[in-house]
Amino acid sequence: MHRMCADDARIFLQHGGFPTTAPEPDTMEFRLDVEALKAQFASCTTDNPHDPNNVLGAEVVQASAEWQNELSGQKTQRAVIMDAEEKASGHLRVAAQAMGEALGQSLIAIRLTDWQAHWLKQAPSSTMFYPTATEFAEVKTNIERARERAQGRVFVAGRAALAAQVEAARADKAKGEAYAVADAAGLPRGRGLMYGQQAVQVSRRPPPPRRRPSRRPRRRRTPPAHRRRTARR
Repeated sequence: MHRMCADDARIFLQHGGFPTTAPEPDTMEFRLDVEALKAQFASCTTDNPHDPNNVLGAEVVQASAEWQNELSGQKTQRAVIMDAEEKASGHLRVAAQAMGEALGQSLIAIRLTDWQAHWLKQAPSSTMFYPTATEFAEVKTNIERARERAQGRVFVAGRAALAAQVEAARADKAKGEAYAVADAAGLPRGRGLMYGQQAVQVSRRPPPPRRRPSRRPRRRRTPPAHRRRTARR
């Protein structure tokens, strides 16, 4: 049983029912029907139109042949775009993960710096829990190590983002070449690229921003004492 689609409804409404006759080849009506079928195929509705009276065979054969030629004419560019999108997405995943790891190391450095600042403000004899010189040295080493790791991950993210931009440029170049093929054949731009038309946009997603790890967290401002008293009332 034929699966009805939106284009079948268009044909039904256009003809006041499903066609009982078809226009002759080389007529304007025939060309319009062929172009409409190619637009249907391009929308990923690949089923042949509902034709209970078996009159649309010539149009379907012509549209199918032209559609396959259109796809074949831009096959090389589609392959380049799909490959570039896959590689760009991989690079962006690496960049995103590296930035997350950089943030984690930055937070470690911040917490250790807070600990260090707290105890340096205390007098050594003010508490029995005052850290030893060895503990201070270990914390200092861990702070430097965390900062170095964070900077290293930022560097990795930057390189991955640049690699993604290279792939995006490669996809954009292939899109331009496909447009030139379409223009030369008098065809709509982008239609023969199929998903590749959207893949170019995907590959051009902006990379994550390159930010240096923050040394200190932002603290919330404490409201004045008179405001706190008013709030409690």
